[in-house]
Amino acid sequence: MKLNNTHTSGSSLTAPERVPPSHARPCTLVWPRSASVILLLFCWLASSPLEANDVVLVRHKTTTLPVLDKQDVKDLFLGKKTLFAETLVSVATLKDGDIHKQFLRDYVGKTVVQYRNYWRIQLFSGKGMMPPVFKNETDLVAFIRRTPGAIGVVSTTTFDEHKNDIAEVKVR
Repeated sequence: MKLNNTHTSGSSLTAPERVPPSHARPCTLVWPRSASVILLLFCWLASSPLEANDVVLVRHKTTTLPVLDKQDVKDLFLGKKTLFAETLVSVATLKDGDIHKQFLRDYVGKTVVQYRNYWRIQLFSGKGMMPPVFKNETDLVAFIRRTPGAIGVVSTTTFDEHKNDIAEVKVR
């Protein structure tokens, strides 16, 4: 790099002048078409959410509930409703995981953090108690099996494994 260090009395200093080396060329990145397709496919697969039918709202086998709409489900999981068709409903949730995240996003309209914070506010303001939270679907299913009126959310795989012990809640 060459510097212009000329200085005359009475004039201000000038900034150094950059002169690029003669062998420098602009850098260009060339992607083969197949790499672009593979990258797009990978991004699409990595970001695709679970299908809506991967989440199943389940209930205790003897609990009778009507077909619910999404607003009913939201109200249940936010503690705004606890009684349906003269049935006292007890909500149970998972602590985390893809099924829990998808359910909260699609039915409750909250993230996991927003949902926890919502229930902390309800608890500390005396407006409600946080639903029981389970680490895994197996523990959640065991709770629903032994608790009349209990409902929760599991994957279709878990529901298929336990469909003799629990029942699906229909949502329109």
